[in-house]
Amino acid sequence: MAVLTKDYFSASYLKPRIDYFFVRTSNSKPNGVPVDYEWEVVYPGWRLLNLYRDKKIKWSKYTEQYRTHLKEHPAEILATWNEIQSLAGNKCIVLLCWCKDEKFCHRTLLLEHLQERGLA
Repeated sequence: MAVLTKDYFSASYLKPRIDYFFVRTSNSKPNGVPVDYEWEVVYPGWRLLNLYRDKKIKWSKYTEQYRTHLKEHPAEILATWNEIQSLAGNKCIVLLCWCKDEKFCHRTLLLEHLQERGLA
């Protein structure tokens, strides 16, 4: 199994492409940032993201709703995770998003979700 890590888009420029497999986990990406895989089923969705950004919900509610979203798509998440691992080979899988603070980012919740299921 490939090693898994998290990063935000601007920092991904610093990593050598040969060693990393970049997986987009966000609703959008900056132009020119290369990604190896776009993992759409794990995107948080604009509605949820905007509720949090606009301070209409707290992080705890965002977390609850995003985890519910992940639990609603187990087969698709497993299938795409297996595909990502196969495509990545021995490269380090990097979950990419816009958030600089991983404590308040869905990619941390996604990694926890994968770890709780013994997938990462």
